[in-house]
Amino acid sequence: MVSAAKLAHYRSYRDARSKEFMRNAGLNVENDAVYPDVVFKLPTPKPANSAESTSVTSRTGVLTVGLGVMKYDGWYGFAHDGGAVFDLYLDKLAQFVTHLLERGHRVKLLTGETTDMEAVDALRARLRVVVAGAAEERVSTGLVSSLHDLMEEISETDIVIATRFHNIVCALKMEKPVISLGYSAKNDALLAEMGLDEYCQHVDTFDVEVLIAQFEKGIIETQKIKNAIRAGNLAFMEQLDLQDKRLLSEILS
Repeated sequence: MVSAAKLAHYRSYRDARSKEFMRNAGLNVENDAVYPDVVFKLPTPKPANSAESTSVTSRTGVLTVGLGVMKYDGWYGFAHDGGAVFDLYLDKLAQFVTHLLERGHRVKLLTGETTDMEAVDALRARLRVVVAGAAEERVSTGLVSSLHDLMEEISETDIVIATRFHNIVCALKMEKPVISLGYSAKNDALLAEMGLDEYCQHVDTFDVEVLIAQFEKGIIETQKIKNAIRAGNLAFMEQLDLQDKRLLSEILS
């Protein structure tokens, strides 16, 4: 990895921790820049019937919660206890989803890779055991094959809780309140840049009661959070525009 990086004419990192990681790996990063993840340059889909859905939500109090699940069996998936890690993760998510369904909310399951469908199927199997059929019908699965598809699915939600980094990125792109159950410091670093560091837990150790409290606070402070995300997105776009200009002037000239 370091050898390949040394051959690059230009390098940048999406956060300071990534740059520091490469420094510690033996790369001279003195002249390297830090810019936001380039996904923040992608166009966003136009939310369908957003005004109508907002009106319905405010009248009924019923939310559509996006839950980004992952085929997560530990940071090193080959570990001997990977299956236990996966089961505990899903057991906690099932407990959280049950809480949401008992309060009348809808849940849309989101993925980031095709392997995540294993987690979706396993979670739905748990839910069939603990919730009635009518409640289970309020759980849907958003099928995606690209980040654009993912943003389309997220546009139909009110708040997103997710593990994968780019589920978090796409939620921010769509200006949705978001809670990270991340496996890496990159999730925490991104939400900290948005001023949302209190909405983070680690996937290995997250507490369901804390997650419920974060969810409730996120709903109460939805507009405040959206304003912070909108400002953050604008700042990210400005920084990425600067990187584009730098690439055009220094690399392609």
